[in-house]
Amino acid sequence: MIAKILLNVKKINTLLQKFNIIIKFLFTIAVFIFIHHKEDYILQPLFISLGYVVCGIFSLYLILFRWKVKLQKPVLKKIIITIKSSTDVFLNNLVPNLYSSLSVVLLGMWGGATANGIFDGGRRFISMCDQVLQVLEQVFYPFLSRHIDKHNSFLIINLIVSILMAVLLFFGAPFIVEFFLSSEFSDSVHVLRIMAVSVVFLAISNVYGKNYLIIVRKEHLLRQITIVCSLICFVLALPLIYYYSYLGAAVVMTLGVILRSVITSIFARKVKGKSL
Repeated sequence: MIAKILLNVKKINTLLQKFNIIIKFLFTIAVFIFIHHKEDYILQPLFISLGYVVCGIFSLYLILFRWKVKLQKPVLKKIIITIKSSTDVFLNNLVPNLYSSLSVVLLGMWGGATANGIFDGGRRFISMCDQVLQVLEQVFYPFLSRHIDKHNSFLIINLIVSILMAVLLFFGAPFIVEFFLSSEFSDSVHVLRIMAVSVVFLAISNVYGKNYLIIVRKEHLLRQITIVCSLICFVLALPLIYYYSYLGAAVVMTLGVILRSVITSIFARKVKGKSL
């Protein structure tokens, strides 16, 4: 009975993850296709919101009607226990977003809307690659939880995928920006090339962080690494963005990912060595 439930949960997660990435990808493409003039700016949040709405409606349909899952009122005691046991994972996901959001705020304050637009134009393609890596991370998580000895194979898969994407983004940056954006975003090529390097390190960070340290119950270690790296990026963001605008923001984001992935991999390898 338990095995059947776990199998159904795995099927649901896999299907929803695939649908989620497809919907977000389609609506991201819609942004590039339908937005051509300044007055079309209102369509951007509309398309992004529709992506989440459609994905949410389809997810609820699968859960409630196809798989007949019954919703139950949560018990307060269990909620508190869950929050306490998930604090490290929550902080690990939250803290990096704080310094990335700060970078955007500082860039808008010192560089204006134009600098923010150039930066966002290049970063959007990195976000799409990150979505692909997250799908790999989530799909393989249940498998690695049962077969952590296959972790090296998972590392190789991620490296191959991430290197291919990074090379494509770096060398194809002029064509990608020209095709999906416009000549007004030509400076986004530099942002895209700087941040293309981060794709490989995003993969490494996921492989050794969420797909290893969390699995072996070292969430507290990953949380400490993430907080320290994020604080360093907080400090670096101020001078780099002030003096180098959108290029400084791209460097801050990239350095943050590199620093976090390198330190995470070092500590994860030490933990792995002790477990052998």
